[in-house]
Amino acid sequence: MIKITRNNGASVLTVSRSAFEEIFRRQGYVQVETSPHPSPLPEGEGTKSDDDLFLESVEAKPISQWSVEELRRYAGLIGIDQQAADMMKVAELRKVIAEAIKTQTVLAGLVDGGKQTDSEE
Repeated sequence: MIKITRNNGASVLTVSRSAFEEIFRRQGYVQVETSPHPSPLPEGEGTKSDDDLFLESVEAKPISQWSVEELRRYAGLIGIDQQAADMMKVAELRKVIAEAIKTQTVLAGLVDGGKQTDSEE
């Protein structure tokens, strides 16, 4: 069993790995816990998954330098439909990912206490 989320951890589901691979991944869910057992290490120490490490390494460089494989993997990890991502031209996929990143940043700011004003609507 693994834990998954589609909305940055606000709601977490526990499902079988096969259910995740066959159903939930296609619906934009991502895995939030890779181990079926709690880590013996304190939170934040050595608990990063391969996906987390990938995200950190890719986000450390400009999106214009991401390879096609990096773009497609990133798209899947942030919930962009994999089939749609595979069919897009590279430039279009970069735009979609950049917009998704921008939207997530804005949403994170609002969740963290930022206030939207009338001029931002």
